[in-house]
Amino acid sequence: MTSTRSLVESALLAGFAVVLFLAAHFLPLIGVAFSLLAPAPLVILGLRHDLKKATLGLGVSTLLVASLLGPLSALFFVLGFGVLGVGLGFLAKRCEKGVEVLLYGILLSLGSKLLLMIIAGKVTGINPFQLDGAEMQSMIDKIFLFYESTGMSKESIAAVRDQFAESLRLLPVIFPTILTMAAALDCYLSYTISSFVLKRVGGTPLPPLPLFSMWRFPKSVFGALVASILLSLFGSQSGEWNFALR
Repeated sequence: MTSTRSLVESALLAGFAVVLFLAAHFLPLIGVAFSLLAPAPLVILGLRHDLKKATLGLGVSTLLVASLLGPLSALFFVLGFGVLGVGLGFLAKRCEKGVEVLLYGILLSLGSKLLLMIIAGKVTGINPFQLDGAEMQSMIDKIFLFYESTGMSKESIAAVRDQFAESLRLLPVIFPTILTMAAALDCYLSYTISSFVLKRVGGTPLPPLPLFSMWRFPKSVFGALVASILLSLFGSQSGEWNFALR
């Protein structure tokens, strides 16, 4: 592939990714489908071109999103779609097995989402890993003032309020798990959809994944599970070691 043709194809793929992201942003119902397709052009970009051109194409597409939707949307595009898409294409060239690409892609997706959450926390002042008690109480009060105005009984409001407060209290505990599961699901969907698109358009395909019935966890996962259970039982509160789950 000549340098001119490579540059043109990179620009087209980057532009197509922006179009899909805009469709996902503005179309109410079918936008979900476009959001699943958005990483596919970037996967092809990372697969067919070297890392320098793929990064350049991602940078151009990020600037386009910033000019059309603003810097926050551009940040969500590059960390939510761009890094994962280009990374999957790059990993597909380096790894022979689809499972390896998927596992490294999950780590890449998790890292980009953590960075996105950190930046979003700095901008909004809300840390989902450690919610402020006063802010949570203020939010709960505002929500249930609305329910009181609708004529809901005090007993029902008190019961729902307790359940809602307990859910918010547990949110920082389960949020890392939610984020990890979201990263894994996002990577898997991006990989399978991009693989389907590549089969349709032709060219170098992504390494195939084994059948789901053949998937097995390594034996080391059991040790990690035991360690996670022990660490969750013993937490530090106010400088003292005690049971965190109570």
